[in-house]
This record gives sequence, C-alpha cells and structure tokens, in this order.
Amino acid sequence: MNGIDWLPDMLPVNPWSENTYEELYAVFRRDFVASQPRYRGHHVWFFNEMDDGKEAIFWHLTDKGKKPNRLPDTNRSARLSWIRPMLEHCPDALILDWDVDEDGTTKTYVWLKNHDFVVILKRMNNGSRRLLTAHHLDYPDMRAKLQKKYERRIGIGTWKKEAPAMRRPNSFCNLADEVQSPCLRLRISSSARDAALFG
Repeated sequence: MNGIDWLPDMLPVNPWSENTYEELYAVFRRDFVASQPRYRGHHVWFFNEMDDGKEAIFWHLTDKGKKPNRLPDTNRSARLSWIRPMLEHCPDALILDWDVDEDGTTKTYVWLKNHDFVVILKRMNNGSRRLLTAHHLDYPDMRAKLQKKYERRIGIGTWKKEAPAMRRPNSFCNLADEVQSPCLRLRISSSARDAALFG
C-alpha cells in the first residue's frame, strides 16, 4: 500500500520473468492506447512509431539505456500504472507540477515528491502535452536537480497559487500578466544554464 487512495499499488516486477514485458504492455495499452489521459484538461499523447513490436514510448517508461544495451528498469516499470492517475489528479496537494523552459522547448514536470517519481512531458502550443518519459529518482542528486528545475518554474500548478503571496507587481510587469510575461522570462533566464536532469 502506498498511502494514497487514488494511486494504484506498484506492479509486480520482481522477480522479472519472460512474461513481465507483456504484462506491462497490457497496462500501457489500457492507460495510453485504449484512451488518452488528460492533464489539467488537455490531451496527453505520444508519437506512435514502433520499436520491437511496441510503441517506442513504452520502452522509455520501462527500460534504461538504449539498444542494443537496453535493460529493464524495475523501479520505472513497477510504477508504470502511476503515470495516468498522476496526470489526471493534477492539481493535487501531493503533486508538484510545473512548466520550465529547456533546450528551446517548454517541458512539464509532474512530481510525486514523497514517492520520488516524476513524469515528464513536452508542452505544445495548443496546451496539449506529449509524453516523453517517466523516472524514479534513484539517487539524491536526481532529487536535487529536479528541485532546481522547480525553483525556476515559469507558470502552472502550485506556483500560480503561491505567486500572490510571494511577490508584488513591479513597474515593468503587472501581477495578472506575470505568469507568461517577457519580464518573468528574463528573471528566470539567469538560471537557464542549469544542466538538464534527464536525457
């Protein structure tokens, strides 16, 4: 039991068997192929190219490394069934979710902080999100890097609620426009040189 009523139990992947991938794939198809999840009212989708007979994104959610050295990632795989409910329960007090500018795009992070699991998406111009990957934070430095990304967030979720209490409008940006304003982006840009958390 994980202590969260809307979060499923972890999937049984230890010991790993010859059937484990097919059992995980059935969960993937249920949660992402049979119907699309939604994040804050927007569709979540993925590129449908195939790899070894399965959608390529499936391997990004269950494995580590790249072909030909790809191996099962049991920490990721066990939490595959968490991804959809995490997305669909935003906003939630147990989840930190935010946008951040990285590498010329805007990425969305959905972090179940107390359980060290994060889902990463790309924000599209129409507000939809493309699913990129998900990670269990296996090491303390991964958590520290993710916290830095949260500190330079640019606009959704928890930050919107906190902003009025944290800052006052200045002569260049008014508070109502601050979430997406050029002024805010200038303030954030000094932190943009931080290294990306995941490849």
